[in-house]
Amino acid sequence: SFQRPPAPTSTLTTEELGLPPKRDMHLYLIPQTLYKLHPDFDQLIHSVLLRDPLAIIAMPQAERQEWTDQVMQRLQSYIDQRMDQRMDQRIGQRITLASA
Repeated sequence: SFQRPPAPTSTLTTEELGLPPKRDMHLYLIPQTLYKLHPDFDQLIHSVLLRDPLAIIAMPQAERQEWTDQVMQRLQSYIDQRMDQRMDQRIGQRITLASA
């Protein structure tokens, strides 16, 4: 039978994760393994960033750095400099972000 894992003893605030306060952002989570993200999905991410000026796209960092690098390089072709201001800053964390 399935045993539920213990609840976390603490939670992190958005500020502790280096994110803006909740009232200043719309967080879009992509809880998918990065190597499974199809290149056609990149355009959807770009569309969200264009339409929502408070958008922050969050996805897990890949187990292999080259997978993260590959997705980020693909996104760079869609996302202008204003949109990727914080992408590079987040790569070293366990969360990868793209913001408008």
